[in-house]
Amino acid sequence: MALRARDLMQPGADTVSPEMSLADLDRRFCDSRQSGFPVVSRDGRLLGVVSRTDIVRRLAVEQSLAEYESSYYWDVAGPPDSSLDEIGAEVGQRLEGLRVENVMSTQPITVTGETSLQDLARVLVERGIHRLPVVEGGALVGILTSTDLVRAIAEGRVA
Repeated sequence: MALRARDLMQPGADTVSPEMSLADLDRRFCDSRQSGFPVVSRDGRLLGVVSRTDIVRRLAVEQSLAEYESSYYWDVAGPPDSSLDEIGAEVGQRLEGLRVENVMSTQPITVTGETSLQDLARVLVERGIHRLPVVEGGALVGILTSTDLVRAIAEGRVA
């Protein structure tokens, strides 16, 4: 019998809430040694997926904004002075206020427990992603990662 997503997925996936701060999320990444989580509402509905890449992407945006603002002050107001300190403080406040909901991918690609291994692999490769939430009837039932697929191959479970 051909393996399906339900045969490889990790049931009861670790999740995070959209209200979690990025600092808490970063601690969660470190403590769990995972690089992404499904984001669920209080009633358990899948809202999105968040990964370390999402945080890096947001930090790059904040860096670009800070560089733009500091260039503006340099060009318009002359050599930098306390204005740069103010810009740094503003960036720090923006970063401190960010939550998972501000950086997560809001339209996650999902699969069902019946999805074939070939389709799983195709989605992971074509979309350049590393995790797929497994849903049944709109509810999150597990997660399948690229590591799960590689593990199954290494164990000889995939012919």
